[in-house]
Amino acid sequence: MFVLWLDGWRGALIAIGALTAVIVIICGRRLMSTPDTNKRVNQAERDYIKNALEEEWKANQADSVAKKVKVRLTTYFMHKDFWGMCFGFTCGNAIAYGLMTWGPMYLATVHHLDIKGLGGALFIIYGVSVLGGLLGGTITDTLKRKFGKEHYNKIMHCNLLLIGVMTGGAMLLLSQSDSLYMAIGCITVALFFQKWSGCLYWTVPTALAQRENIGTVGGCMNCVGNIGGAIIPLIIGAIVGSTGSYFLALVLFACFGIGIGLFSLLINFKKKIGVEA
Repeated sequence: MFVLWLDGWRGALIAIGALTAVIVIICGRRLMSTPDTNKRVNQAERDYIKNALEEEWKANQADSVAKKVKVRLTTYFMHKDFWGMCFGFTCGNAIAYGLMTWGPMYLATVHHLDIKGLGGALFIIYGVSVLGGLLGGTITDTLKRKFGKEHYNKIMHCNLLLIGVMTGGAMLLLSQSDSLYMAIGCITVALFFQKWSGCLYWTVPTALAQRENIGTVGGCMNCVGNIGGAIIPLIIGAIVGSTGSYFLALVLFACFGIGIGLFSLLINFKKKIGVEA
């Protein structure tokens, strides 16, 4: 939309940069405040937060002393749960990066959308996909509260399998689509569920890693996922360039969608790596 309004990419990029700076200025002071410095927090609320944090810290310390296990990074590399996490996250990233880079080209080439039409379509697609992360996390938390922690493994597996089926199915339908509206709908559904998978996979490092390794394990997952995300646009480009068609590329996206769910089956969400049964 900015490209149309401001007659080119240069003006659009300047406008986006300026808008970002305005948002930072407006939100910065609120985001950087603490209960002690925020004028909207009264003393009773400050005391409540402080006491709750102290109780949580004491409970965590006691738990750490009782169950602390030192695990080397190489131990994670040798565990199927770790690689299930990494490859499941990579499948989701491959869909996100692939559609981000090739989705607009596909809509323009196959369905003949001009830049104005692309702007509207992408606004719908990414606007709806953001809800995937918000609603997906809320649904998963609701199921966990309803059925209890003892069923958390089943809840996560069922959620991610549903995500895999919906994402893969949407991509397969897209490969057969000759309707613009169906194409936009399929891409929207795929990215909605991909965002849902992303919010779930980012909880996995905490579930699998020891407290002192959570950041490192999360970084490994993100590293592998972003390597996959960086490579997939090149692969899609090679497929489209050599075949002159998006069909095989969309089938590959469908496989990645199914992979989101299948790799999750390798993960035991209720047991940390390095802890004996």
